[in-house]
Amino acid sequence: MATDEKLHFVVLPFMAQGHAIPVIDFAKLLAERRDVIVTLLLTPVNHIRVKPILDRSSDRGVRIPVEELAFPAQEVGLPAGCENLDLVPSSPLMVNFMAATAMLQPQVEALLRKMRPEPRCLVADTCFPFASEVARKSGIPRLLFHPMTCFTYLCSHHIVTSRILDTVSDEFEYFDVPGMPHETRFTRSQVKGMADPETPGWVEFNDKLIENEKAAFGLIFNTFEDLERTYLREYEMVRQTRVWSVGPVSLFSKELGDKVSRGKSSTVDVDQCSNWLDAQEPGTVVYACLGSICNLTSSQMLELGLGLEASGRPFIWVVGFGCGDEDTKKSLQELLAENGLVKRVSENGRGLVIFGWAPQVLILSHRAVGGFLTHCGWNSSLEGISAGHPVVTWPLFADNFYNEKLLVDVLRVGVRAGVKQSMDYGKGRDVGIQVRRDDVRNAVEEVMGEGDEREARRKRAAELAEKARKAVEEGGSSHANIGKIIEEVRKFNKDSS
Repeated sequence: MATDEKLHFVVLPFMAQGHAIPVIDFAKLLAERRDVIVTLLLTPVNHIRVKPILDRSSDRGVRIPVEELAFPAQEVGLPAGCENLDLVPSSPLMVNFMAATAMLQPQVEALLRKMRPEPRCLVADTCFPFASEVARKSGIPRLLFHPMTCFTYLCSHHIVTSRILDTVSDEFEYFDVPGMPHETRFTRSQVKGMADPETPGWVEFNDKLIENEKAAFGLIFNTFEDLERTYLREYEMVRQTRVWSVGPVSLFSKELGDKVSRGKSSTVDVDQCSNWLDAQEPGTVVYACLGSICNLTSSQMLELGLGLEASGRPFIWVVGFGCGDEDTKKSLQELLAENGLVKRVSENGRGLVIFGWAPQVLILSHRAVGGFLTHCGWNSSLEGISAGHPVVTWPLFADNFYNEKLLVDVLRVGVRAGVKQSMDYGKGRDVGIQVRRDDVRNAVEEVMGEGDEREARRKRAAELAEKARKAVEEGGSSHANIGKIIEEVRKFNKDSS
C-alpha cells in the first residue's frame, strides 16, 4: 500500500450493549486519527440505537459510515427485529440468537469485497469466531476486541490449563487459582460462567476462543496500564500475541451530549435526572444499577429497593429487565406498586427510580454521586473506577464474580453485598433471594459512611480515577496504544503488499 494511503478499518460490534458500547467508542477513537477511515457494520435496529452518537461525531467532523447487515432473526425462530441480546424474549432463545449471529458471515465477506477504499483491517468482537476466516480470505489482519477485563481472561486461562476444577467437587468450596501473580481464590459456583468444563458446550466454546485468539493479529482490552499492567503482560506471554489496552474508552466522551446518548436512548428525562442530582449534597447519592440484562426475581429486586430506602441515603435506582421478560417486568412493577416504595421515595424526594435505560456515565460523573451499587459488568465497573467511586458489588453471572474479586480484593475499592452463587443467564428464579434488605443497607453504609477505612477506600478510588484520566490524555498509555495499533496495521499492510 502507498505510505500516504489512509488505513481503512472495518469494525464489527457484537449485538449486546455491554459489547457494542466500548467497541463503538473505540471506532470513534480510530476515526479521530487523521490517517484512518472507519466503517461500522451494524444491523438496522442497532444502527438506530447508535445513530445519535454517530451524528454528533459527524457534526464535529469525524464521519463514520455504516453498512447494514440483515439480521436473520425470523430464520432462527426469533421475532422480527430481535437484533440485540436485550431483546431476546426468553433465555432458551439465546441459542437461536447466537446461531443468527453466525449466519452473518457471508454478508460480512461480501461487504468487505465491495468496499472502497479496500479494508486494511477488521476489528471484531470476540463473539464472532467467523471473523478469523473472513479476515484470512480478505488478506487483512484481524484485531480481536475483548469486552471483559484482562484479569478475568488470565484467571480463566489458569483455571482451565491447570484443570484445578477437577479437584473441586463442592460448589461453594474455595480454591486457589494456580499461576496468578498473587493469591486469587474463587468457588466453583463463582467461575462456572467462564471456566466450567461441566457446562454443556463449554469445552467446545473455549477451544474456539483459544483458536480465535491465536489467529488474531492482536488483542484489544478496554482497560489501562496502571490498572492491569501485570495481567496484560502475563496474558501477552501465555497467549503469545500482541496485547493493547485502550481504555477507559468512556472517558473519551467528554461532551454532555455524548454521555447522554452513549448506548441507547434514555428512558428518563435527562433534565429531570440532572435537576434531581443538582438538588443533592456532593458525594451523598448512591447510584444503583444491575445492568441491562438483569433478571433477578421480583422479590429479590424489592429487597434491593427496600435496602436502598433503609440506608437513609438519597439514591437513584435503575431497574432493568433482562431477556425482554414481560412477565418479570409486570410482576415487579405490581410488587413495587403494592409496597409503595416508588411513590414514597418520589414524594419525599429521597429517591429516583428509573425503569429501563439511564445515562449512566452522565450520572456517575455528577458531583452528587458518592457510591455505586453495580452488578460488576466490566463496562459498569470501569465507568465506576473512572468516576472515582467506591462500589457495592452484586455480581450476577459470566465475568461478574471475577470483576468483583478485582474491585474488592485487588484494587480494594469495593464492598460485597453478599451474593454467593452465580446464576445461569436468565435463571434468577432458580436462585431466589440471596441478599436481604439489611445486607444492602449495611453494604451501602460501609461505602458511604465515615471512618478511617472508608476514607481510605474513597481515596484509593479517587487515585484510580486520576490514573484513568491520565491514560486517555495525549501521551497517556491508552492514547499512545491507539497510535501503536495503527502503525502495526500499517506496517503489516506495507510488508504484505
